[in-house]
Amino acid sequence: MPQDSVLLPAAPEIGSAWWSPVVKPIGGSAYTVKCGSSAHTNGASYAADVSVGVGTNVYAANDGVIEFWGWDNSGYGNLVKIKKTSNGYRHYYGHLNEINFAQPSNVTRAAYLGKSGSSGTTQAHLHFHVQSGSNQLTATGITLVGMTGFTSNQNYPGVNAACGTMGR
Repeated sequence: MPQDSVLLPAAPEIGSAWWSPVVKPIGGSAYTVKCGSSAHTNGASYAADVSVGVGTNVYAANDGVIEFWGWDNSGYGNLVKIKKTSNGYRHYYGHLNEINFAQPSNVTRAAYLGKSGSSGTTQAHLHFHVQSGSNQLTATGITLVGMTGFTSNQNYPGVNAACGTMGR
């Protein structure tokens, strides 16, 4: 087993009703996803850092109610957090350059949320994860395996390396 791998407990899969928050360019390939950052703990243990440049459109992976939007001091930079009302899962979209709304609202799957960026970090990417529970320190991470537009490889989620691709 590689030295930087982490064994995580089995987690529920979100399934194909969830869609990738990014769309691959017309005629292009899906974006590389990196996983296993030491910052990805607890609720973010199955997080994906999607290698997109500044200004890539970001969409809601599922429906829900926007719980938070704006600057987050814990490292996400500009963040949108959505709570799915049917199961309480929360989905996080971090490091955004632009957020597309100014008040709490309900969103549907594939609703435009904003543009990717590098807020709160040094390199542009989209941080995306799903968790069960509202407290980041005690929440349970939900694996992205099964999500439409996400293809994982053997590194997902515990090796600090490329772990798949994302884009529908």
